[in-house]
Amino acid sequence: MKRILFIAAIALLAASMSFGMTVVPATDTTPQLDITGYQWDRYAATYTDRSETGSGFSIQRTYITTQVKGTDYEGRLTLDINNNQYGEIVNATALPAQGSVDWAIWVKYGYADLTNLPCFKMADIKLRIGLQPVYFGEIDTWQYPTIEKTVEDILSLVSSGDQGMAVLGNLPMGYGDYQIEVTNGAGYKKVESNLGKQITGSINIIPISGIGIRYSYLSNNTGEDGLNAMGQPSALFAANEVQALELNYATGPIEGYLEGVQSESKDSAATSGILQAVSAYLGVKVIDQAQVVLRYDETNPDTKGSKNLQSAYAPYNRYIAGVNYFLTKNCTLQFDYEMVQEKIKGSKVNAISAGPLSPIGAINSNANQLLAQLVWGW
Repeated sequence: MKRILFIAAIALLAASMSFGMTVVPATDTTPQLDITGYQWDRYAATYTDRSETGSGFSIQRTYITTQVKGTDYEGRLTLDINNNQYGEIVNATALPAQGSVDWAIWVKYGYADLTNLPCFKMADIKLRIGLQPVYFGEIDTWQYPTIEKTVEDILSLVSSGDQGMAVLGNLPMGYGDYQIEVTNGAGYKKVESNLGKQITGSINIIPISGIGIRYSYLSNNTGEDGLNAMGQPSALFAANEVQALELNYATGPIEGYLEGVQSESKDSAATSGILQAVSAYLGVKVIDQAQVVLRYDETNPDTKGSKNLQSAYAPYNRYIAGVNYFLTKNCTLQFDYEMVQEKIKGSKVNAISAGPLSPIGAINSNANQLLAQLVWGW
């Protein structure tokens, strides 16, 4: 009997080899995990009206990102460990969390991309849900070749992150991409506190390789803002609209952009409520390891507001010049000089309180800053 079974097994093996039997391996559905991060180690010296008003070292940013890629989804979690020289405002009014902290950890991004939905997959679209970038102008693509933020970020017109959901798609034949997003409108450091939502839409058209034209629109109508003890709306809040049109260029050793931004607040009376700004950036790699960067911003806080010397609506310019030296792939030294200057001589504009320049000098007519920064990552 054993001999018969043995002969049968040999015969079965021979038959499988002759007919080309194929064994299908089991599919591994374990998600892929990747952990990356980077840090900014900065020195800043600030001068206002020819007097030194600030000097110090700081860690301006530490990002730690965990990315997961599964069969039908992709996820990202980024922690923002922030060291603010003058303290990160926690809550200015509500008890018990008043005041500010020198160190704070925030969830900057925390979202999942659903990439395999039947109706979306055929149209090359993905659905993103969670705390994610706000897809507007230059703010969601800016890689900080200059140490300064984008102009819409400096002016607090747009938050770099918010909680909500978005549809992200590509135009046919590689001619660009688009994003449509619905978020709270409160930014990534605050929870929702109103009944309205923020709508953001962007479309980027690439007519030829290396050149892109992007239009962005944001409507932040927070409706009835604030809830009373009964959980009902307590006050009305203004609607705001922000638009941006950007021309960007990147090919070979040269990169740059030209961006125009306009913000309109619907509740203005004595002023137009219209803020306008223009930003231009140029970066040129002079050698493989070094890049020269130049930037110019021009801001008009209100097109109708008073332009007298003491007015908060006085226009001003920002000039930036710097050098980036690439030590390795993940380690860069940056050296920048930045100057904010009023366009109406003698005005005391509050032009730099939202930027990296020292708030001590915010009420002075001119502010200059020397910046050195090491950006390293893993």
